[in-house]
Amino acid sequence: MSRTVTVAAAQLGPIQRDDTRADVVERLLALLRGAAGRGADLVVFPELALTGYPPEDLLLKPAFVARANETLEKLAARTGRCAAVVGFPEAGRDLFNAAAVCAQGKVQGIYRKHLLPNYAVFDEERYFEPWPGDGPLFLIGGVRVGISICEDAWSPSGPILTQAAAGADIIQFDEPAFNVFFDEEGKPTEDFYVPPYIRRYPFLLAKLDRSSDNLSLCFD
Repeated sequence: MSRTVTVAAAQLGPIQRDDTRADVVERLLALLRGAAGRGADLVVFPELALTGYPPEDLLLKPAFVARANETLEKLAARTGRCAAVVGFPEAGRDLFNAAAVCAQGKVQGIYRKHLLPNYAVFDEERYFEPWPGDGPLFLIGGVRVGISICEDAWSPSGPILTQAAAGADIIQFDEPAFNVFFDEEGKPTEDFYVPPYIRRYPFLLAKLDRSSDNLSLCFD
């Protein structure tokens, strides 16, 4: 029997210095409402959507992380049938780069990033702990959905392999908003969109990586 799930990629755009948290939440909710109104079963937001990427040393401030977690709970409370995958820093004994699956008014589950980039402009090991376990699968619209965050999907030995072996039908792959490359004519390079090893596996890849034409990194 065939199954159909409609996935919406939410192009959030960069968070500006003068944006309030309420402004960002309203943008998220507007995108969620728009996707649900068009019949989406799942809407996906970028990596660390509730803080912007990279938040850098703001992650060392407990109040900053706590507000992001409070915002997630408020956002989840506004969800309905359409599930939302929202990136946020998960506070606990350790700090994780995480993505929450929200639906029916609450957080239904959380995926935590396994592989933390620590090269070039990336220094995630300074702030986050890697998650050692396998990522869960979520049943959305009758389809088994796996979550992956940026580096996790680029590794040919990463958690996507476990998700595929567990029977994932769709792997949702989100990255930070700036991370897109273009050729000399200004067109996105084809090899950027799908890591080559993924082509060997029988699942669909729903990839979100760009939310504006701003490709620069901004540090506060």
